[in-house]
Amino acid sequence: MNLNHIALVCSSAENADRFFQTCLGLKKTAIKNLSAEISEKLFNRTEAFQMLYYSNDSLAFEIFVSEQTDRVEKSLGHVCIDVRNREAFIEKCQTEELEVLKIPKGDSLLVFIKDYDGNAYEIKERNS
Repeated sequence: MNLNHIALVCSSAENADRFFQTCLGLKKTAIKNLSAEISEKLFNRTEAFQMLYYSNDSLAFEIFVSEQTDRVEKSLGHVCIDVRNREAFIEKCQTEELEVLKIPKGDSLLVFIKDYDGNAYEIKERNS
């Protein structure tokens, strides 16, 4: 079994581009639309959505553009990403004015960033 994609919500295409292209270095591969009819059947939402797709060889995101205000503020949900150089990635995120959380845990350090819309990402150092 393989993971096909991760679906998240961003408030604008600009926020999505800034995070997924500028910070993560992913390529925007498609822009599609989800009709209100299908949205209602799948998600019980009565509006249509623009959907943006970003990916590289091993990671793919499907982003719904929505100005939704009913997001859970204290969500436990997050995406964990392995990066080659965690410190350089953290610096890039700080340069892009993203929230970076560093939490000591025993002898290690947990690192989470939040994108421009509050989606959380755990950042781990890739071993290979």
